[in-house]
Amino acid sequence: MNRPHRALITIRVVVILLVGLAFLIARFARAQQPTAAELAKKETVASAFTRGFGYQEYQVRSAAEAMPEGKYSFRPVENNFKNETPGFGPAQLRTFGEQVKHVACANLGFAAELDGTTPPPACDKGGSNPAKTKKELLSYLRDSFAAVNKSLGAINEKNMFDAITTAKWPSTSASTASCRPPAVPTRPKSRTRISGTRRKQNVRY
Repeated sequence: MNRPHRALITIRVVVILLVGLAFLIARFARAQQPTAAELAKKETVASAFTRGFGYQEYQVRSAAEAMPEGKYSFRPVENNFKNETPGFGPAQLRTFGEQVKHVACANLGFAAELDGTTPPPACDKGGSNPAKTKKELLSYLRDSFAAVNKSLGAINEKNMFDAITTAKWPSTSASTASCRPPAVPTRPKSRTRISGTRRKQNVRY
C-alpha cells in the first residue's frame, strides 16, 4: 500500500469518527433538554406573565434602539385630526419619538394600576416626563418596562385572582381611554309581544 493510498484511508477514518462524535453529541444534547412537563413544574404565575411580556419588550425596545436619532422626529403623515378625535390624544399622528414616549408612559400607568398606585398624568399628551433625546427616551422606555416586569413579578398563586382596585388616571378619564380599547357595546335585548296565547318575538335591532 503506497503512501497516498494510506493517507486517503486515514482521512476517511478520521471523517467517519468526527461524524459519529458529532452525532453522539447532538443526541446527548437533545436528551438533556427538559420536557414540557418538566418546564411546567418550574413555571410560576409571574414567570408566565414576564416571559410573554418579554417578547413585547424586545419588539418595542429593539425598534427604538435601531431607529437613528435623526429619524425620531419622523411623522408618518402631516395631518391634523381636527374634530375626529373623541376629546383625547394628540391633534395629529405622533412622531416616532412621541410614540416611544407614549408607550413608556402607558407602561408606567399599567404598572401603577397593578400596584394600586396613581398612574402618571396625561399619557395621551406625552406625559410629564421631560425626556426628548433618543438617549433620554430609551432610558425612560427601559425603566418603564422594568416597572411592568416588577409588577408582574409580584403576581403569585395567592393574589392572581385578587381584584385590582383601579386608581383614577390623572387629568381626565381620556388618558385611560387612550391606552385601552373601546368598550364593546352590549347587544340590546329583544322585545317580546304576547298576543292571546301565541307568543311572538320581534327581530333584534
